[in-house]
Amino acid sequence: MAPRSFLFDLESLASALVPLISWHITNAITSALTKQHEELLGKVDELIKVNATLSSSIISANRIQPCEPDISESRLYSTVARVVHTDATVLQEKAKRAVFIGVPHAKTKDSTAKEDYAMVAEVVRESNNRELLEAFETGAISTQRHPSYEVPQGRTRPLKVCFPSKALRDEFINYVSFNKPSKIKDLPHCYIRRDYTQQELSEDRRLRQEAGLMNAQTNQLEYVVRDLRIVKLESPHVLPKRVSLPNISDDTNGNVSTNISPPPVFKLSSVAPSSDHSGSSLHLLL
Repeated sequence: MAPRSFLFDLESLASALVPLISWHITNAITSALTKQHEELLGKVDELIKVNATLSSSIISANRIQPCEPDISESRLYSTVARVVHTDATVLQEKAKRAVFIGVPHAKTKDSTAKEDYAMVAEVVRESNNRELLEAFETGAISTQRHPSYEVPQGRTRPLKVCFPSKALRDEFINYVSFNKPSKIKDLPHCYIRRDYTQQELSEDRRLRQEAGLMNAQTNQLEYVVRDLRIVKLESPHVLPKRVSLPNISDDTNGNVSTNISPPPVFKLSSVAPSSDHSGSSLHLLL
C-alpha cells in the first residue's frame, strides 16, 4: 500500500501536467488547421485570378468576333453531348463482344465464316447454358472477323462474337476459358478475351512487346499476356517464328497501322509474372 503522501504527490503532478498537455495538443491542432486554412485561401485566390484572366480573354474574343452567346453555348453543348453519347455507345457495344485471338482461317472467306459460326455453335451447345442456347437459336449471337478484308497469309484476324448482353458475353468467355472448342484445342496460341478499347489495345501491344523481349532472352515461349498483365507459364513452349507483317489494329473503326514502334526498354526484375491457372491457351506473341 503506497503512502498517502506519495498518492498526493501523484495527484498534484497529474493536475499540473493535464493542463500543460492539453495546451500543447490544442496548440498543435490549431496550427495545423490554420495552415490548411491558409493553403485553402491561397488556392481560392489562384482560382479567382484564373477566372478573371479567362473572363478578360472571353470578353476580348467577343469584341474581335462577336457572336450570339445562346447559339455558341448551344453548339458547344451539342458537340460535347454527341462525343459523350458516341463514347458511351462504343463502350456499350464493346461490353457485349468477346474476341478470339489466333483462330486459323479457312481457304476462303465464306468457308472461314462458316467454320467460325460452327465453332461458336459448338461452344454454346456444350455449355448447356439455356440463355446462351436461346440467344443462339434466335440469331441474337453473331460472328465476324475484324477487319473484314483479307490479310496476308500467315496472319490471323481476330474473331469477334457479338451477344445481346454483357452477362451472356461473360458466361461465354468463362466457359471457353476452361473448355476450348475442338478447332483450337490443340493450338496453344489461341485464346479468348473481351473486346478492348483503344487505350487497352495500346497497353496490350506494349505488354506483348515486353513479353516478346523476355521470351527472346530465354529462347522459349515462357511469358504471355493475360488480361493486360504479363504472366509466366508453368510449362514453357517452343518459341514460334516471328512473322514480319504490318500491325493490324483491332479497333472499332478498322484502321490499319503500319508504324510499329520499337519495344520499350525494361528490366526483368520490374515484371512480376505469375502462373496462368486458367487452364486456357497461350498468347500469340507478334
